[in-house]
Amino acid sequence: MFMYEEAAKLSIFGIQVYAFGFYAAIGALAMLAAVAILSRHTKCVKGTAPLTMLLSMVCGAIASRIVYCLLTQRLGQTVPLKYWVTAATGGGWSMMGLIGGVFAGTRIAAGLTGQKYGRLADITACALPLFIAFERFGEKYIEGFDTSRPLTTDIFNNTFLYMAGDYDPYLATFYLAAIAAAVLFVILLADLLQKRRGGDTAILFLLLFGAGATILESLRYDRFLSITFVNLEQIMAMVCLWTGVILACTRAKGRKGLKRAAAVSLPVATAIGVALEFAIDRTKISHLLIYAVFIIVIFTPAVLGINLRSKAK
Repeated sequence: MFMYEEAAKLSIFGIQVYAFGFYAAIGALAMLAAVAILSRHTKCVKGTAPLTMLLSMVCGAIASRIVYCLLTQRLGQTVPLKYWVTAATGGGWSMMGLIGGVFAGTRIAAGLTGQKYGRLADITACALPLFIAFERFGEKYIEGFDTSRPLTTDIFNNTFLYMAGDYDPYLATFYLAAIAAAVLFVILLADLLQKRRGGDTAILFLLLFGAGATILESLRYDRFLSITFVNLEQIMAMVCLWTGVILACTRAKGRKGLKRAAAVSLPVATAIGVALEFAIDRTKISHLLIYAVFIIVIFTPAVLGINLRSKAK
């Protein structure tokens, strides 16, 4: 990312603010509002919402920075420890690290308030896509960030997803990610309001977000947080999917055949996904066709996990 001195700015009521930071802040406020409303709806202990948001945001920011500094490489070296804090204004944050930190903060909040972690995790999981949606939208103001490989089709011409580059057109993957997050929020909200068992909505988040982020991270080609051709954020998205399926399997009663199918689908989908990643860059097969297959393959474990989750009674 660019240094903050080079960052795009917006004028809000005559005040100059950093565009990306503004949308991230709006996302955090939207998440806080959702947590407050959902906490009241589910009759959580008084003060749960502000405590959960405070711990989630603090833990999320710390984990996001730590994951980035541990995994990013500059000239073959990870970020030196002395720059973890001092160089924060130069960019470098991991969305997957933030998500892990948010759930860790929620776990601490549950312990401090004496509430069940599953129910509180459901609330956080439902509200989190609101923050992600605004943050992804804000990425449009970071030059060269969260864009795709050069487009090989005209299907996106004259749409809001089309971006003209210096040499080739690109897909604005940040818009896709923002829309996906907004849709995910609606799905999770509908699920949470059905008064399922504590932890079910959080598992649904892991399944759908993990599968969706795996595809979206494949689309982006800015080489953010990657080692050679390996996209580390995509690997962590697959970890989310694996975690969701494993939790669904452990909580479901019976259904041995379905559990077996879900367990087998994970390594199979991962292996096929790796093969499709190579096919995208090293074959002349239509990218639209490859991604159609990719979506089916990656969402198969997610669908099986959702099926198992519905049997966890």
